[in-house]
Amino acid sequence: MSILDLSTPPAQAETPADLSRKQEAVKPAGSFGDMALALSGGGFRAAAFSLGAISYLNRAWLSSADDPLLKHISFTTSTSGGSLTNAVYSTAIFKPGFVFDEFYEGMKTFMNGEDLLTRVFDILTNAKKWNEKGTETINGKIQKVEKSHNLINAFAKAYDEMLFKNSDTGKSETLDIFFNRHANPHLKTVCFNATELNNGIAFRFQTNGYPDSIFTVGNYYLHFNNADVARKLKISDIAATSSCFPSGFEPMIYPHDYIHPGLQNVDDMLKAIDYKNNNPLKLNTVVNKPFCMMDGGVVDNQGLESMMMEDNFRAKHPDKKPFDLMMVCDVGSYFMDRFEPIAATSGTVQNITLKTIRRVLSVGLLGLAISIYLLFCCPQARTIGLLLLIPMAMISAVYLFTKYLTAKKMEGLNSTHFGRTIARYLGYFGSLKFGLLQQMMIARFKSILMLNLNIFLAQERRQSYSSFYGMPVYKNRALSCFIYEFSCQHDQVRKNNLETKDAEWWKPAEAQLTPSKQLQDMATKATSMATTLWFDAGPQTMRDAVIACGQFTMCYNLLKHIYRLELLDAYWKTDSELQQLKARLLADWALFNANPGFMV
Repeated sequence: MSILDLSTPPAQAETPADLSRKQEAVKPAGSFGDMALALSGGGFRAAAFSLGAISYLNRAWLSSADDPLLKHISFTTSTSGGSLTNAVYSTAIFKPGFVFDEFYEGMKTFMNGEDLLTRVFDILTNAKKWNEKGTETINGKIQKVEKSHNLINAFAKAYDEMLFKNSDTGKSETLDIFFNRHANPHLKTVCFNATELNNGIAFRFQTNGYPDSIFTVGNYYLHFNNADVARKLKISDIAATSSCFPSGFEPMIYPHDYIHPGLQNVDDMLKAIDYKNNNPLKLNTVVNKPFCMMDGGVVDNQGLESMMMEDNFRAKHPDKKPFDLMMVCDVGSYFMDRFEPIAATSGTVQNITLKTIRRVLSVGLLGLAISIYLLFCCPQARTIGLLLLIPMAMISAVYLFTKYLTAKKMEGLNSTHFGRTIARYLGYFGSLKFGLLQQMMIARFKSILMLNLNIFLAQERRQSYSSFYGMPVYKNRALSCFIYEFSCQHDQVRKNNLETKDAEWWKPAEAQLTPSKQLQDMATKATSMATTLWFDAGPQTMRDAVIACGQFTMCYNLLKHIYRLELLDAYWKTDSELQQLKARLLADWALFNANPGFMV
């Protein structure tokens, strides 16, 4: 079994022996015997690329066609878009009669154009779809609670309808499916990563199908202690939690957003969480309270930490062994558009200030007084007074309402020292032209987006990769499958890396492994795909390009791993099983160069 230690804080979880082990380079016990797979976030780009990588692992086989590399993966970890593919595949193989091609075509269909968005907004605007109710004891009284009516829960419901409804029973799949080991599936442990907002760290929905493994659902501060409740969590809600990207979605609230017909007692759901480590000051207010979760990519966009923790756990137990290979599929890239300075605009409207508008509105009071005077005191001008009354009344109402709101806001600001300082200087913005205010607001908005969507995630990715690739213990067991590997933008960097870090094996293999222009063009197209939960309507050329990119990039990196193994130990050059696999991979690589999308 695989039970991660949640009894000690993350900073203390690793012993000096653990850290010492990570500084020792080790040879893998086998080539592709027991593997882990990490699937990154990145919306449909990640889901499609992951599907491509998985489908190629299903094509490449070791000893026979019934022994694909995919069946040698015993551990998967994922975040955000990668969690969609991970969740669909991992739940499918736990059902009787699993057929890979049905899973593959089902995922392609799910990612067809804007089908998901159409379903989401149909659900969001249909009140009849929002009927999950539960009960909670508040101040000694039993009260009804409901799942939040919002966008992220609409996506969760759409995932449930499109991906996780059991066709035989009509019921939604839950974590309980991983306890069904009738077919002895190759996956032993499955992990979906989220971010818990009480402590700002990863929250792992991880289980290996044994009852006591349910304690690995969570983190050191907040984790489940009740298998009966945890096993009833819907896979669709977990997938939504893992892909709940900040700014795009609202946080998922536990337990309220996880209510469904099979899980309705909020009191039991709260008691199922162990709060003792989340309450260092012993404050009653921190116990048995709801908490929020968001996209796992906020703290680990590849799920690498979960994979490293699992490998370390295995190394510490005599009855287990570390992974032979740890694969990472990532659709993030280091390419960034530079920040374009925002220029202030000019024109009639842009030259107006807030103070000017307030002066104009204040004239409405004078106009209202004049219209009333004309209406009641000047019979000969009564018609003019009547015509002026309504517009002047409306202008006056807007002016008075804005004054009221301003006064209320100032009252709120003046309640704190920080607010009083802001209040003193807020009026200065009223003297600035709209063009300048617009420039200031757009610059802030764009820079915040760049920080959150590019710089922050790039820094987080850099730190994760530093932890993984910087430790000698993983050096000979790491396989990276990056979407941008064969893109035109990355071409020179790729060549430089091969000619410096891999020169010993690359020079003899260069003629065979150099990508064709067609292949590079498709990789460049796949890399340009934005982080969205839809593809363009019409022919699914972008979807298919991203899937194909996952397929041929995985093929190439499997070859790269074999070449590196041969340098590491001459034994692998004479291992017939590995050499036959290498020949099949080279044949496929030639096919990909001729037609990069031949597998799609």
